[in-house]
Amino acid sequence: MRGLHMGPRWLVPLALLCLLCAGTYALEGLDEEDDSQGVAQQQQQNADFDATAAEGDPLEQERLADMKKKLMQRLAYLKTLPKDATGMLFGPWECGAVAVIAFFIANAFRGAGLNKQYAQAWVEAFASPGSLLEKNFSLLGPGDSDKKEEPLMKEAFHCYKFYASGRRHVQGMLATLNLKPRQDLLSMAWNLVSPTEDHVTFEVLMAPASMPPIVLAVGTPKAARALQQDCTDVANYTKKINATRDSFPHWDNEKLHILAEHSSIFTELFSEHKVQQAFNFAGPNAQALKYFRWLHFTSECTDSSHKQVLKLTFALPAPGSMNDIAPLVALVPLFIDLVGTFKLNPDLKKKAEAHRQKKNDEEEEARRKRQEALSARKMDKAAEEKAKVARMPPLERQKYEEKMQRKMNEKMMRKRAIK
Repeated sequence: MRGLHMGPRWLVPLALLCLLCAGTYALEGLDEEDDSQGVAQQQQQNADFDATAAEGDPLEQERLADMKKKLMQRLAYLKTLPKDATGMLFGPWECGAVAVIAFFIANAFRGAGLNKQYAQAWVEAFASPGSLLEKNFSLLGPGDSDKKEEPLMKEAFHCYKFYASGRRHVQGMLATLNLKPRQDLLSMAWNLVSPTEDHVTFEVLMAPASMPPIVLAVGTPKAARALQQDCTDVANYTKKINATRDSFPHWDNEKLHILAEHSSIFTELFSEHKVQQAFNFAGPNAQALKYFRWLHFTSECTDSSHKQVLKLTFALPAPGSMNDIAPLVALVPLFIDLVGTFKLNPDLKKKAEAHRQKKNDEEEEARRKRQEALSARKMDKAAEEKAKVARMPPLERQKYEEKMQRKMNEKMMRKRAIK
């Protein structure tokens, strides 16, 4: 893996800037020399004309006097020109603009190259032959498995996607690497005001028959608040709970908040030894936990066409330290198996289904009320319009009706054209 030092690439714009500045100063010197030579030549020509006029006839003297007048006007014009008139093409503003453009271009290449290093490091750590994801999924990357294709798809200079399938309980998995837009200088400047981070999100599409009706979210305090605000299912079905010391002696309720539909869902899924070891802040994986952001397991996903979804998001370390998040990435296939084999007891399942039915009825009732309110507003507006027309004088009412009739005809014509 190449290092992050990009020093030699900066020599190109710097050398270009130095050459432009040197050219500017050289042109300014030439301009001054040319101006002094032009003035001297004009003065010598004036002396020659004066000597010739003293020896010639009157007509010749008149002609030479006219030429001398024109030459004097030319000399006066040359004196009014600025010294860098011929070098305006490479003035300080132009050199500054070229330097800024060169800096933008150099930063674009540098930022795109650095993001590519992050993507390649992630692939080498988790999607290369013999890696964790290659061992847990039969198909990595898009297309035919018989073809040798790049497993990582480049959506943009700062966004890469990785697809995998071929595992029990799932229809597919999509990993999205959202990196800082390092190729965009303005975005990186804004990042100083509103900092962002590189992160990867695993989205697992579970088979409908392999996931019971559950909603569970675990994340840092900031991430948990964002999930409650942005995810309808988390807001509607979950409540904040705390992990008990008896069942989870190493869980830190201050660092990781739990939002669950029922406490037993969290207890049964996270009581697995490997899961407890992964979330042990005092254990060997404590270094990896600083990259954990949130997870969201739901059978009621509203921001996707698929309802049964597992989502896990981790921050990304530097390319040379990508293996630091290996314990977190290992949670993806582990939770697939845990959720795929998880069964709610009959009472909780019945309660969950009743809760969902109640929410659906409430949403349907709210939708019906909105439709009724909209219809009532339309009827009120139509009644006001009718009363307004009734108060109009006969001639004005006729013009208004003709105008409305024309609008109606145009509307009908547009509908026929669409058909």
